[in-house]
This record gives sequence, C-alpha cells and structure tokens, in this order.
Amino acid sequence: MREPVELRRQRILAAVESRGSARVSDLAAELEVSVVTVRRDVEELAREGRLRRGHGLVRSALAARDLSAAPPVPDGESVAVVVPERHSYLYESLHGARSVLEAAGKRIALHIAPQVGGAERPLVERALADGAAGLLLAPRWRTRADEEDDYGWLAALDVPAVLMERRPRPGSALHAMDSVCSDHAHGVHLAVQHLVGLGHRRIVFATRHDSPTARTLRSACARIAGEHPLVEDWAWTL
Repeated sequence: MREPVELRRQRILAAVESRGSARVSDLAAELEVSVVTVRRDVEELAREGRLRRGHGLVRSALAARDLSAAPPVPDGESVAVVVPERHSYLYESLHGARSVLEAAGKRIALHIAPQVGGAERPLVERALADGAAGLLLAPRWRTRADEEDDYGWLAALDVPAVLMERRPRPGSALHAMDSVCSDHAHGVHLAVQHLVGLGHRRIVFATRHDSPTARTLRSACARIAGEHPLVEDWAWTL
C-alpha cells in the first residue's frame, strides 16, 4: 500500500527537525521513494514555511528560528531516538523531545527502524558505538514474545534509556526501566462516554492486536465497556 502523502511529509519533517539538516538523497533512501518525490515534498513544505531548501540539502525552519537562542551543542553529546517507520504520532513527539534536548545542550540522532523483527537492536548498537549518551526507544513488539526477546539486551544497556509508548509488564526484566506512555485508557473512556451520550448502547471497537498500544487499547475497551452501566453489548472488529 502506498504511503499517504501527508504522512510521508510528516516523516520528512521529523527527520529534518531531529537533525537540523538532511540531504535529499538520504531522505529518499530512508523513505524508500524517489529523489524526485522527496524534492516535490520538500518544495511544498518549504512553501508552507516548515522547512528551508538548499542545493541538495534541507534545513529545519525551527533551527533557523531558534539559532540565536540555542545553546552550543557539545561534540558527541547526543541522544539516540529509535522509532518504527511509518508511525506518525511517534514522529510528532520528536518535536518536543528535540526542543528539550537542545535546551540541555544535546542533539537528537534519529534512527528509523524498518518493519522487520529485531530491527531496533542493531540501530541501538550503532548509535551507542557512535557515542550516544542516552536513548529514547519505541520497539515494535508485535507480540509478547517479541517483547521478551528484547529483555536481555535492553536490561544490559549502560546509558540512560526511556521506552516511549511501551510499558513493560509488571515483574518482567524491564519493569524498572523508565517509560512514558499516552493515557490510552482515558481516551477510551472519553470515546465511550461520547457514544453513550449520543444514545448508543451497542459499541464495536475497531482495534488491532499487533502492537503494545493496540493491546493496551483492547484491554481498556474491554474493561470500560464491560463496566459501563449503559453499554448493553460490545464487540471487536479487525
């Protein structure tokens, strides 16, 4: 399936903002699209004032606005960010992460993990070999077995690390690892309340089961719909 144009442009924007600048040819290789396609996207983003164009190079408009106030970035002081490809709302979180890290005198080294099992580990190893001082990581973890396969090497990391949108199971080897997650259960609660408020009593949840977020949503849906006094019946699809 072809990636939506807006999602591809969000990925370009996230990559450039996390690095400050990027080559068009590098972006095309990472996104697995033609250089012509990336050029066209960059032209549109530049027209909107979200990027700055150069000869074969793209620069962050945010970096240009903040250049005078930005603290110097020490050589080698970087935090590696490893996220799955084609994951738009994780890319959006990079904007905030970059601002906070740059205010602390550090920079982001963004690594996009392809959609294959175990893709994150070699990216993390490369980032650490390049001198990353910390790590923000969102493993794909399509199944619980995938999660358990990563316990050993994640528990052995010797730099500060935070899991994004992933919550290790209680009692697991990673239970004490720092993590940050959206409050998906509250989102489900608001959605159910909205539907009930419109008079609906039978609800169908369209959720997958192939990621930590999807499994969290399923669990929240089952609990909240099952306990709601006005929900007569509910079911899954997908």
